Amino acid sequence: MDFSSLNPEQREAVETIEGPLLLLAGAGTGKTMVITYRIANLVRAGIPASSILAVTFTNKAANEMKERVSQLVNKRQAKELTVSTFHSFGLRVLAKYGSLLGYTSGFTLIDYGDQIGVVKEAMSRLSYLDETGFDAPSCLAALSRAKNKNLRPEDLKKSDYANDQKIGHIYEIYQDYLHAINVMDFDDLLMQTVRLLEGFPNVLETMRERYKFLLIDEFQDTNHIQMMMVKLLCGEKPNICAVGDDDQSIYSWRGAEISNILNFDKEFDGCKVIKLEQNYRCTTNILNCSNKVISINSARHDKKLWSDNDSDSKVKILANETPDKEAYTIAEVINDRINNQQNGYGDFAVLYRSNHQSRVIEDKLRAQGVPYQIIGDESFYEKREIRDAIAFLNVVHNRNQSLSLLRILDVPPRGIGPVTIKTLREIADHENIPVIDVIEDDDLIAGFGKVQQLALRKFVNIINKYRVEFEQPGRIYEKVKNYFNEIDYLEGLGRMYKPRSDAEARYENVLELMNSINDMDQNHEGRLLLSEFIKRVAIREEFNRKKEKNAEERDSVTLLTVHSAKGLEFPFVFLVGVEKNLFPHERSVKEKSLPEERRLFYVAMTRAKKELIISWCHQRKVRQKVYKCKRSQFLTELPEEYIEEITKADLIKKISRADMSSLLRSFRDNL
Repeated sequence: MDFSSLNPEQREAVETIEGPLLLLAGAGTGKTMVITYRIANLVRAGIPASSILAVTFTNKAANEMKERVSQLVNKRQAKELTVSTFHSFGLRVLAKYGSLLGYTSGFTLIDYGDQIGVVKEAMSRLSYLDETGFDAPSCLAALSRAKNKNLRPEDLKKSDYANDQKIGHIYEIYQDYLHAINVMDFDDLLMQTVRLLEGFPNVLETMRERYKFLLIDEFQDTNHIQMMMVKLLCGEKPNICAVGDDDQSIYSWRGAEISNILNFDKEFDGCKVIKLEQNYRCTTNILNCSNKVISINSARHDKKLWSDNDSDSKVKILANETPDKEAYTIAEVINDRINNQQNGYGDFAVLYRSNHQSRVIEDKLRAQGVPYQIIGDESFYEKREIRDAIAFLNVVHNRNQSLSLLRILDVPPRGIGPVTIKTLREIADHENIPVIDVIEDDDLIAGFGKVQQLALRKFVNIINKYRVEFEQPGRIYEKVKNYFNEIDYLEGLGRMYKPRSDAEARYENVLELMNSINDMDQNHEGRLLLSEFIKRVAIREEFNRKKEKNAEERDSVTLLTVHSAKGLEFPFVFLVGVEKNLFPHERSVKEKSLPEERRLFYVAMTRAKKELIISWCHQRKVRQKVYKCKRSQFLTELPEEYIEEITKADLIKKISRADMSSLLRSFRDNL
């Protein structure tokens, strides 16, 4: 096997076979290549491929890892490797030994909808259904957190907190029911595997004998139960390689515990620590800025990325008056580069902290004819809460919009339910009339229960009221706000979505939609018609459909949140909205999670290969109030010698000059 392409630290990691190894792989340091070479080298050293267990966090990553290894070893050996996610590994173990826990070999996995149903049944039996702030989705999320911490129902029932005690009782009924019908949920694949390994020493010994060499990728993302599984499998003489980067630990909200990687060398005696610090992705100036910012975090393994990719280009800081102007600048800079034939659209990425920021960027790119794609999330106008909001507007504008009406009859839940909605559709089809006509006909809905009848009539009365309101002169933004409040949509988002962070993100998205209505309203000097706004939305949806069908759109600007950007890289990165209370998010200050926000900022910076443009706005509109913004504290943490404040005109000129210099150097080198 040829190791000539490896640097000294990479080669040391590949050739280290026995004992615990912590491989701290910084951003862009060739981690994937090292992992695949290391697995192949284990096989070459005479270790049976069947003795190797490699674990990563997604099926896609597992498949890619196995494919790469198969190019370095023979097909038989590659087939004997176990490369999987934690959950897939748990499923494999439980399928073989689950009978020891009282499950038959044919156990199945329960889906989310059925989980909610079981939780509701448990809440009903315990008379918790009517308690304010206590709903099935939040209870299910609490059960998931408990399982990932390996807590049993009795652990919660002993808690000093009343809510935890209630969750414990629900947990007990929920788990007993799942066990009785031979079903597990997704979290059981980890928790029950740990229970099996803890409770049956012969099974644990079989697993240890089988898997004598472990490799765990993205170790900074492991949670409590996953760490327990790793330690159980390792035994007294562990041959384990943990690969990860504590500076890229950004998923605590999913339960990831950074302490797992920070304390790994203390958990495993004799652990060797190898740092991969040579970065093959970014320029020196980008790395100098990234290193300086992340060094402010105290709880981390000390490391400093460096690169041979020298460049005169500094990290650019761009101040904008408003988010609209920020988005226009991005579109103009990209078009300038494309028109000069210096780059393709696919070279550019726009990163943002929160999903709602994509709306104005999408609108401005579309207006300037810049093709784009959304990674890790839907387009702003395709999000469920936005489609629901538009459906609310559709039914006010057009009483015959039966599909829109059926969509939002029980959004948020108002006691109507799926059976009632299905029956309404069937009656409307049979009578060949719009659904709203069915609801307004007392005879046609006489068969429904009193609760459903009252809810349907109240709902339609509000729609009819605002149909008249929207026909009157005046700004439609105020009407939309009042309509959404009266229909209970805005407050209802908190009941519909859990956890709280998800509900807040969706609430921010709906507020951003209302911002767009307000902006259009102002542009029309208060004479905007609801029909005009709905028409604009339809045009956007048609644009998105055509974009998806157009094969040429593969060469398109990428829009994504920083969380979705982890593991990706782009020649040119725009990092937008770097302002106080937006990045870092205001929630991080309240929850004392600023170090993780700083790690998120570090991840964002290290996505850029050639150019990094960080922008912020002097003012931003929130809930229709214009607020003055302050630069993020992260910008003040950047070293002055590696950054430059720049205007839009300078940005276009300086980026173009930087590329011209690069082209000239390339021309001279080829003479």
